[in-house]
Amino acid sequence: MELKPGEIHTLRVAFEENADEVAQELARELGVNTVIGSFAAAHVTFLRDTVREELALALENQGRQCEEMAQRVDATLGDVDLDGTRNPATLSGGQTRRLALAQVAIARPEILIIVEPWAGLDAHSRERIAAYLGKLDQTAVVLVEHEMQMLAQDGQELEAIVPSGEAIVLDGIQAKRGGRRRRWWNLKPVDSKLFTVGPVDLRLQHGAVLWLRGDNGSGKTTLLRAMAGLDGNAPVHASTSLALQSPLDQIIEPTIAQWIGEGTLPEELLSQLSAEIAFDDHPLDVSMSQLRVAQIAHVVAQGREVVMLDEPDTLLDARGTTWVHRLMHHALARGAALVVTCHEPRFVEEIAAYAQVTSLALRC
Repeated sequence: MELKPGEIHTLRVAFEENADEVAQELARELGVNTVIGSFAAAHVTFLRDTVREELALALENQGRQCEEMAQRVDATLGDVDLDGTRNPATLSGGQTRRLALAQVAIARPEILIIVEPWAGLDAHSRERIAAYLGKLDQTAVVLVEHEMQMLAQDGQELEAIVPSGEAIVLDGIQAKRGGRRRRWWNLKPVDSKLFTVGPVDLRLQHGAVLWLRGDNGSGKTTLLRAMAGLDGNAPVHASTSLALQSPLDQIIEPTIAQWIGEGTLPEELLSQLSAEIAFDDHPLDVSMSQLRVAQIAHVVAQGREVVMLDEPDTLLDARGTTWVHRLMHHALARGAALVVTCHEPRFVEEIAAYAQVTSLALRC
């Protein structure tokens, strides 16, 4: 691969390939270490209290003058559309990905390798990041992505599901993030800024999907976590299950087989899935697309009444996407009510080929 400053190259990987490993191997071949992996939060130090200070870290390490640092930080904040006064720990998943990318790119490396650069980004953020990458005239950029060429009419191969039963009414849901109390062992005050969502009224239907829409930072993840009983909240329903935005945060077993478990998945479906993913492997040893599929299988297999999926379409290739649709279809067929966050309308259109989809938009 011949790389020139100012050019952007895309490297496609297959379902069974680990995009992060492919990126690291490429970095070793090129003799560089500027790789932004699929787990964006790992590239943010959280050593500083503001986004602005986080961005300045790389420039400080290069010994840049204060005036130059200020100019480059201001320009970068505008390019990636971030508020420099925000605490990095309070950013949404999409905002964290933009910060991680900018935090590395601001140093103007000769080569920058980015794994799954668009995962979790809304349409506006994708446009801003694409434009920002195009402005890196001193850097050769390599994007490592899973192959996303979908097979024709995948969704239409699944039997249409008719919603049934009484609606699940969830009124007045509220969620919050931040505003934690200072503990006695803290040496400095904690961030007192409180981000709130709601109250939100939801109407869920057995065998149907609610598409929870909104830009990065609108509170979709915060709301889902609260609904599932996380972050100090009580669950909104007696039978809930949540697939977190990052499947890495949900690994609790040493093998794929143990993680998925037997649960409610039929033997035939498990057998077919085991032919796609090595069930004896540790979850960290499979590709990100396989890991996402295994995570969704783990959540669906629990057989809960309300199943929440936070951006299940991210980190997937075409085969992974097909498998996620099959797993969602299984959950709907047994009567689960699904709540899905997603920035990709095409993915929602594919769901609508076999299920009833209603939408609710959250506003920043």
